[in-house]
Amino acid sequence: MLTLIVVGASGLGADGGGVLVFAAGYLFLWLRLRNVPLSVRNVALAAGGAIVAGLVLVGIDAAAGGSSHVTRTLGDGPGALGGELAHRWRVSLDGYVSSWQATLIITVSIAVLVWIGLRRPRDAVVDATLVALAVSLLVNDSPRDVASYGAISCAALRFWSEAHRVQ
Repeated sequence: MLTLIVVGASGLGADGGGVLVFAAGYLFLWLRLRNVPLSVRNVALAAGGAIVAGLVLVGIDAAAGGSSHVTRTLGDGPGALGGELAHRWRVSLDGYVSSWQATLIITVSIAVLVWIGLRRPRDAVVDATLVALAVSLLVNDSPRDVASYGAISCAALRFWSEAHRVQ
């Protein structure tokens, strides 16, 4: 919870997308560690929980006097939020096709993430990180950074997990 507050607080930078990324990752990890079946219903409830957690934290921040692009966008209503997401997706697409190097880095990084995601046996922390990265790709506008650093991080987590399984 402290992570969500630090990431989302207006006085500390107010990263609304970051709040959703961490909330989704932590909720998915919670589901996996408790062996909750990953049914459509449970995943939808977790996604809803992440969104509600983000909205509650932004609401508390705004009520406490915080003001940021996040509080202003949410205060302007669902249309403003939709417009902001559409803008970020447009910027992400522009970043993806900005050069052949960017396209290659993002494509290879996403392929690595898919490969890690398909490996067995499953690891709860790796799976939660993959969920957080998927959310980050949806709500942030820097796909090269998210995909490449995410692939490196997930590979490290996966190899660490496999090394500890062998011992």
